[in-house]
Amino acid sequence: MFWQITSSSDSKPSIVYGTIHLSTASCTIHWPRVEDYLNRYDHVFTESSLDREAALFVRPFMLLEEGLKVFDFITPEKWQKIRNIYIKYCGIDIDYLKMYRPIFIITQLQLSLMNAVDSPPIDQMIWDHAVQNECQLSGLESPHEQVEILKSLDIAGHYRFLVRMSKNISNTRKKLNDLIRAYGNEDIVRLYRLSKSTLGKDQSRLIAQRNELLARRIWDAHLRSPSFFSFGAGHLAGGHGVLRILKRLGATVTAIMN
Repeated sequence: MFWQITSSSDSKPSIVYGTIHLSTASCTIHWPRVEDYLNRYDHVFTESSLDREAALFVRPFMLLEEGLKVFDFITPEKWQKIRNIYIKYCGIDIDYLKMYRPIFIITQLQLSLMNAVDSPPIDQMIWDHAVQNECQLSGLESPHEQVEILKSLDIAGHYRFLVRMSKNISNTRKKLNDLIRAYGNEDIVRLYRLSKSTLGKDQSRLIAQRNELLARRIWDAHLRSPSFFSFGAGHLAGGHGVLRILKRLGATVTAIMN
């Protein structure tokens, strides 16, 4: 999960750290190392800005676009069926969430399955610690770019995934546990494959295209000042992963072993 990047003229490397967007006690396993690195850097970048202004900008776009409703994509009978399943196994009544884009419904259900709804994600812990350290903070992606990603997602596909997930709750829980286990073991290839297998049509938008943007911004920021960078670990590995692109841009990329 931890890599350092350097250029030929560097006196100090930058740190690249792969996060996980779930929030359980297991997901903080690397926190002591994260905190140690955060204390060494004045410039900190997270995947997106987590300040209040950015949150307020993105929040309206978490809702379905005007004119769309859940029953445009799923019948009332099927909705009621999966609603009952999720009340039983997740303790969440999705009727209260049906005004949201389905990706946020899926996220809340997955967090509930992992008993993680009240725990702060590692991204937020990094942001808050950097604020306390009075670091210069920024998101690698702007709120506007995050919104454009949201608007481009396959809504119909996510509703189909919501239905599929309801048919095998135990398998969903197993996959989430596999994801957390791979994160704890620092197995970025396994994380990449697990992430890719659930994205479907959104794979290109969520991984390949964004990796190019993330890598270029990391490299440009590093050349200005060595920094601490964090973003989802699913972006690290693969033939079009951030690490491979950084190497192509001229970085020397080295794993930092525990």
